[in-house]
Amino acid sequence: MPNPWKPWLIAIVAAAAVLGFAFIFMREYGLFDAAKKDTSAGILAASIVVVGAILSAVVALIGIIFKYSIDDRNYLISVEAENRNRIEVAIRAVDLLCENNKDATPHQVGGALLALVSLGELELAVSLLGTLWPARLVSPHVADVVLQRVLKDGSENVTIIGAVVLSQNMSKIDQGNASIWPIPDLGWREDLTPECRVGLAITASEWLISALGHDRSRLPEAAAVLNQALTDPLVSRIAAACLNPLHVLGPDCSGGSTSNLVTIPLILERLKTYPGRSDTEYPGLEPALERRVKEALA
Repeated sequence: MPNPWKPWLIAIVAAAAVLGFAFIFMREYGLFDAAKKDTSAGILAASIVVVGAILSAVVALIGIIFKYSIDDRNYLISVEAENRNRIEVAIRAVDLLCENNKDATPHQVGGALLALVSLGELELAVSLLGTLWPARLVSPHVADVVLQRVLKDGSENVTIIGAVVLSQNMSKIDQGNASIWPIPDLGWREDLTPECRVGLAITASEWLISALGHDRSRLPEAAAVLNQALTDPLVSRIAAACLNPLHVLGPDCSGGSTSNLVTIPLILERLKTYPGRSDTEYPGLEPALERRVKEALA
């Protein structure tokens, strides 16, 4: 960023150095003691040298200030141009995704969303994702990229919107060979806002219940997420309520990702040490979730 004080600071330091040099030079040649020495020619020569040095320094300082002024102006111009380009791309993306452009292909829609993400327009991108994803106009890969970037770099408000969008599209999380989860390796983050973490915990719970209704031969990947969430005091009871009934699946049951593989013994061991409290404002949520997990296992 341009610093208006930088060229002047450099000029002041350089001027002080030049004046200091001139002072020392004049003292050495006796310019301060001209009455005691009759060296008029030497004094004249020294004066010329000093004056020349000072004039050269002044010209150099003016050049430095002028250079920094031009650099700052060019920087501001480039920033303005970049902002204009971002606005133009955002307008084109919105124009492409609006209702009047129903002929847009999924590739075009995905490209527009990814362009918004690359430009840092995360709030606009996730808001559009919330509209387009339910209509299946966005590929799972694009949705995954947008949500991961939102939780990684988005503001507090944007991360909450991302959690809401994921919750509203919970049925699309499981993609067979992979799952759409905005935290890498089916992980958990305690640095997110409380609203976002509660939303993600409830979404993972619903994901677990849905997955158990389709396949009980292995642990759903949602179990790996909830197992990580056990360490978060804010949502630990939500996670425990969903994981407690899973012991009926047997000790050989496992699931999750390659880097976050969980087993029933591992979950039971972790349940013994989890915080055991929850700061959420939904006291009836945990029993309801536990009951639904048991029904899905029945």
